[in-house]
Amino acid sequence: MTITSGSTLPSSPLVIAFMLAAALLGQRSETPRVETHIPAPENGRFDFTSENGPMALSRDGKRLALIATFAGKNMIWVRSLGSDAAQPIVGTEGAHYPFWSPDGRYLGFFADGKLKKIATSSGGSPQVLCDGAGRGGTWNADDTIVFSPGAHDPLSRVSAQGGAPAPVTRLDEKAGEYSHRFPWFLPDGRHFLYLLRSSKGGSDSRICAGSLDSNEKKVIISANSPAMYSDGYLLFLRGLTLMAQRFDAKRLRVLADAQTIGSDIQYFPNTASAIFAVADDGTLAYHTGPGRLSRLVWVDRSGKEVGESSVSGTGNLQLPRIAHGGDRIVYYVSDSQTGADDLWMLDVGRDVSMRFTSEPGDALWPAWSPDDSRIAYSVQQQGHVDVDIFVKLSSGAAPASQLYSSPAIKFVNDWSRDGRYIFFQQMERQSKTGWDICVLDVQKKTAVAVIQTQFNETGAIFSPDGKWIVWASDGSGRNELYAQPFPGPARKLQISSSGGSEPQWSDDGKQIFFRGGDDTMCRIDVETVPTFRVSNPVVLFPLHARWLNIGGRQWQVTADGQRFLLDELIPEEAPAPITVIRNWAQHLKK
Repeated sequence: MTITSGSTLPSSPLVIAFMLAAALLGQRSETPRVETHIPAPENGRFDFTSENGPMALSRDGKRLALIATFAGKNMIWVRSLGSDAAQPIVGTEGAHYPFWSPDGRYLGFFADGKLKKIATSSGGSPQVLCDGAGRGGTWNADDTIVFSPGAHDPLSRVSAQGGAPAPVTRLDEKAGEYSHRFPWFLPDGRHFLYLLRSSKGGSDSRICAGSLDSNEKKVIISANSPAMYSDGYLLFLRGLTLMAQRFDAKRLRVLADAQTIGSDIQYFPNTASAIFAVADDGTLAYHTGPGRLSRLVWVDRSGKEVGESSVSGTGNLQLPRIAHGGDRIVYYVSDSQTGADDLWMLDVGRDVSMRFTSEPGDALWPAWSPDDSRIAYSVQQQGHVDVDIFVKLSSGAAPASQLYSSPAIKFVNDWSRDGRYIFFQQMERQSKTGWDICVLDVQKKTAVAVIQTQFNETGAIFSPDGKWIVWASDGSGRNELYAQPFPGPARKLQISSSGGSEPQWSDDGKQIFFRGGDDTMCRIDVETVPTFRVSNPVVLFPLHARWLNIGGRQWQVTADGQRFLLDELIPEEAPAPITVIRNWAQHLKK
């Protein structure tokens, strides 16, 4: 029996008498399976993406926390399941992967490269607990938080009061393990579930159980999604189907066969993020449908749309880069089923696109050579943990070749106009310094770090004359733009004041465009002779281009500075609501 939102329970005296009689006779009376639906905030939208992560239910199943966008701001919203309205949590702008404290008084989340917590009732500023870019967290009754520090790390533990984190799992790199993520405490508060990802492929990813008291690792099942525990069941995805399987939380083993409880669950294969949540009382919430599609759209300096590419709506487009000649655009697309990334090339004049890379592995973060003859890009090869730099003729006339390899993740940012250097941002395994800016000598195939602090530095670009660099850093607690002479070393200069990221220098070297802290396209005027001087920022228009919290620029300005190419999420005419189900476990086969 299913009761949907707006339905009423049976009130016939005969029915009530029958139910009472069944209870008195000790017979099992079936509790109805209750299904309700939660729409997006009015004039807003759910913002479930691979980077933002899923929603989170409080342990008692009474409140739902999720990432939503309203009036251009992305933050955590909390809705009581007994209410018709959701409320934003001020201070959680840019948050991702939220999770609840056991008593429901606090929310943990990740933002600005930090693990934070915030009170859900009293308000106030969030408290920084420690560094962490985050792929999920979980909180036990002893005020211990187990969390994923980053995309290529084992799990760590930290006090909910803050402090120095300590590893709680270990990666077996010989076995291809490169990430432990999405932890979930089991009822004893000492053991936890997590997803082990392997570079051998999604089929080799597994749900494991770990412990706060030892280095034990027990493989539970093969899966490629988070796993959660509730009401005696393990919940996980098989494909896009939500499964429930009986689970002995004391002996850490599954029992019987898995059963279906939901279908067409929204899933992001590149992070293995699945949009579902469950509470201790068995309340279940999930979101259905494919991930949001994006479009490539042209706007003028006022933000008015002046054109759209035919490739819009064909997939999850990322990081479009216009050739210096303006005739081609390279971008990468994530396959919605496999999660594999490949570069594609768009002929602007004919508005025709074709695949540019097809080798095994992921190809992403492209940059054009100054003469447009080559494209440098980042590649994670199959069976490898690291992300290296490759180069390929833009004509596609020859296979790609490896340009630089090292034990780290490396994302290409920019190629200098003289062709000699490539900037890339790098994160080493179990890094203590976050993202660092490095420069690669293309001829020598050697690289050195040029900006390395305990903070995250991203999105470095060269000035057209190659004598200055601009980048973003979160050292102040939020992203701001900085500049310094190249090659340096030299004193850095802050050039934004109200937040700034994703810089791009104009071709004439007289302007820098960037994303402002309030998601606006901004411009500053620049002089480099006789000294470096910048004007106050000028807001051009609200920026609706997608945002990556690791510095990827989802837009680009043309050489004449008059048009902008934006990678936008396609608006949903009727976004799917969140489905909430109670008493689902009682209707499974025993």
